Amino acid sequence: MLTDFSFYGNIIAMKKIKLFSSLFLLTAIFFSCSNASSSKIITSDGNNLREAIQSKESSVNWTKPLEENRLSEPIDKNDKLTTAVRINPEIMMVLKSDFPPVYPYIENFESLDTRDMQPIWKDIIKKLFEVINTDLNKLPENMIDSRYIFNYVFFVYDLKTQWKENFKEDFKAEKAFSSYLIGKPFISDDIVQLPVRLTAEKGTVSLMVYIRNDGKYLINQIEIKRWD
Repeated sequence: MLTDFSFYGNIIAMKKIKLFSSLFLLTAIFFSCSNASSSKIITSDGNNLREAIQSKESSVNWTKPLEENRLSEPIDKNDKLTTAVRINPEIMMVLKSDFPPVYPYIENFESLDTRDMQPIWKDIIKKLFEVINTDLNKLPENMIDSRYIFNYVFFVYDLKTQWKENFKEDFKAEKAFSSYLIGKPFISDDIVQLPVRLTAEKGTVSLMVYIRNDGKYLINQIEIKRWD
């Protein structure tokens, strides 16, 4: 009687398949659990790392800001500009440039740049204005160089004559002018030239006053330059 070995072979093969499937399922379950456990560990490590960083940051001694005030100041303002001017890149370029300052310039007169003006020169013009506005014929004391007194006489004559020609009336010394203006000085080694504009009711008179630049500061000449 012959035994059917194929029947037993099929049974053995089926058992191997079931055994392999069981092993595969157990392996999959094992790795799934391992991954889940690993994920929890990573999350836990991440939290610990964050806490460590925060702890380290709180223990650091930070240095003080070098320009704390500037950090809190608005960046759209500048001390050189009024608040009415809005700052833009073009204006910032001008503010940071090395361009020389610009001073007003009066047409038919001179620039009003008086940075080089000495106080003594201002005082001389002030006293001269007071003399012209009170008694023009009175020789200013300690103001005119004795060697050039005749130049002052010529100035008085020209002022009276040209006043009548331009303003159509006789010159009256008392309060003839309401104000005066000094322009940019022209300075040389021996002479200082001061442009001066006198304002009257009917117009202006532009003068050039020549002053000795030798420490005595006496007037050499007063020249009438223009009537307006």
